[in-house]
Amino acid sequence: MNRSVLQKAINALFSRVIGLLLQLSLTVILGRMLGAAGMGVFSLYTSWMMMFASISDLGMPNHVLRTVSVEDDRKKRNQAIRFTLSVIKTLLLSGVLLAFLMMLISDLVSPNNSSIDYQTILTLSALSAVAFTIIRVLSEALKGIRQVNLALTAETALLPLAVLTVLGILHLYDWDISAQGYLVLHLILMIVVTMVMLWMLLHFKAQSLKTDEEEVPALFNRSLLPFWGSGLLNMWFMNMPIILLPQFATTEEIGVFGVAYRLIAFASIILVTLASLFAPKFARDFANNDVEALKQGLKHSQKLSMLIFIPMLIVFTVFAEPMLGMFGEEFKA
Repeated sequence: MNRSVLQKAINALFSRVIGLLLQLSLTVILGRMLGAAGMGVFSLYTSWMMMFASISDLGMPNHVLRTVSVEDDRKKRNQAIRFTLSVIKTLLLSGVLLAFLMMLISDLVSPNNSSIDYQTILTLSALSAVAFTIIRVLSEALKGIRQVNLALTAETALLPLAVLTVLGILHLYDWDISAQGYLVLHLILMIVVTMVMLWMLLHFKAQSLKTDEEEVPALFNRSLLPFWGSGLLNMWFMNMPIILLPQFATTEEIGVFGVAYRLIAFASIILVTLASLFAPKFARDFANNDVEALKQGLKHSQKLSMLIFIPMLIVFTVFAEPMLGMFGEEFKA
């Protein structure tokens, strides 16, 4: 395997692992602080947030990664960033419209036997989905201008670091926080992270030496439909178990399942990191019609995937109960 490819993969994985460790630490603290019922509320919130985000993103994150990668390779970074800002404006509108719609119909989709304030969860999820979508777009844009490690660190580490800091301050002053109070805090900090990542992107625009006044690439084209459709299906299959559980399970049972599910998700996120490394290169090689480079990239990505997947499979199979026990006695099988 090419040494430079392996080194880039290690750097990208290290950036992602920092964020994942922060997220894992936050999940453990939340499990012990909110208990199984509180984690059930949080699991429902995050699952609906990701579903709403996949509906309102219109397939744009993948489109941004591909377009920005190609434009930056053509020495048109400022044009690529202007394109990203246009996408953000469009997604802000679609996200706000979806959030407003959910505020109107949230009582219609809430389970009749639910013991929690489902309307509030749906409303906060829809609002958070707007910030979540924009964070994804900004992350893909940063990856497209060859700032992969910065994008991965910002996308995965900024939010949990901010939350851990605030929770630490609350703990120092002996202030308790409810599950719904935490959802509001999560929404506020997501907006803050969005603003920080936007500043990062504009910072690289200011540093660009070449100014180009050409028109930005088209925001919409037919290629968006497959991305949008596959994204919707992917998010539905990922979040369907938790979204449907209120019809059959208690909030506490949802919390236990949600924690186990998040542990598995952490492992899958590490594998997705490889896409963050290889996707911009795949986009450039495809634009240049370099079939041989595409074959080599596929080969390298598959080898790295197996090297990462096998150890995680062993850990989750052999040490399942001790890992769940980290979150509290309620979460043990």
